[in-house]
Amino acid sequence: MKLTALFILAYFAAIFVSLRMRRKDVHRPGMHLLRAFFPNWRFYHAVGHRPTLEIRLREKDRVWQAWQPYFPRARRRIFALLHNPQTNLLLVQQSLVEHLAGDLAELSDEDEVTDLVSYQLVLRLVHEMAMARQAGTDSLTSPASYQFRVRLVHPFGAEDDNPTVLISPTISNRKFAA
Repeated sequence: MKLTALFILAYFAAIFVSLRMRRKDVHRPGMHLLRAFFPNWRFYHAVGHRPTLEIRLREKDRVWQAWQPYFPRARRRIFALLHNPQTNLLLVQQSLVEHLAGDLAELSDEDEVTDLVSYQLVLRLVHEMAMARQAGTDSLTSPASYQFRVRLVHPFGAEDDNPTVLISPTISNRKFAA
């Protein structure tokens, strides 16, 4: 029990020290894996644009569907105060979209978007979303292709004030059939 308390104390000490230090960007790919353990405190600074993920599907020989926003919202239940894996998963998915938007803002001109780990993870998330949305329709076939885009939505702004940060190329369903 003492060792656990020591680890918890060390964790909060590391957070406190990192908050007191000047911010330095870490550009090593291995260090990005540690982001899940440390909270991002930048959301307290100001109310601004929130990155959102939108998806659209296209079946064979059909036109594109309209963009459908993905806002992860979980049902509230009293049992969720004790055990809440579904809401945690939805929060991680939204955090992943926010990390992608942050990585896009820091991306230099010579870097490729497809090389970003956050882009690859969002691509997998979109694939799962496309399959789930197709399963919710009356169609028995999976979508032939789909696209996603990341937009910055301001909570108090008009629809015209929401810039698009990224539009993916058309993703074929055959790409993930491995």
